[in-house]
Amino acid sequence: MKCNYLITLLFHLAEAFNLQPSTIALKSVSQSYEDTWLRKLFSPEPRRNFAIKDVSFNVTSGDFLVILGISSSGKSTILRLIDGVEKPVRGEVVIDSTSKPVYLDCKPEFNDKDTTHDICLSLCENKDLGAELTFFLSRIIDLDVSKKPADLSISDTFKYGLLKACVESIDLKEPNAPILLLDEWMDKETPKIVEKVEEAIALLTNEASAIIICITHKPSHFRNFHKSITMCQGEIIEAALIDS
Repeated sequence: MKCNYLITLLFHLAEAFNLQPSTIALKSVSQSYEDTWLRKLFSPEPRRNFAIKDVSFNVTSGDFLVILGISSSGKSTILRLIDGVEKPVRGEVVIDSTSKPVYLDCKPEFNDKDTTHDICLSLCENKDLGAELTFFLSRIIDLDVSKKPADLSISDTFKYGLLKACVESIDLKEPNAPILLLDEWMDKETPKIVEKVEEAIALLTNEASAIIICITHKPSHFRNFHKSITMCQGEIIEAALIDS
């Protein structure tokens, strides 16, 4: 009986969070920065006029995009433009979604008092819907939200980061698929930990239609991405669609 009840509850939650599609389009986007003396002294790259130049690509719900390239090739600039903290000097970044992009570049911070569930709930104005969303997402990535983040394993700590970011991203009034931006987020972790967390990423793209864009210097750690682009000197030199 309990199993049937949980299956029924999950079914209704999936219906309640019928997340509408999200899309992101970069259209001939260019970005440049002021040439400071610090940049001249310490930048590993030769001086160039644009941080990125004429970059165009699209991602939509369910896409896991990996961005590759050496340091100072323009990867993080792309994430900052999608995040909205910068505006392009040319072209446009179009985000068709009520969800806001959430940027992650380190393990999530937390206190030792609250459970994962309570932390996620604190991000929501509507506590009832927030509780349902947290339950829905935590079941997708197989995370025990009754635990405090401090009591989670390393891989589950990263899963908690994904869960919290999804809750932050989604507008409960008009829920669209979440948008997550990962900037070398797990590059310092072991392949075993990355593998466990990547399973959660794959589930979020498949079952919550999340858009996940990940910068990494270690592409061999990832196996489940759908698309990749490689940057060099601020331009896309290669784009690939990965067969599923």
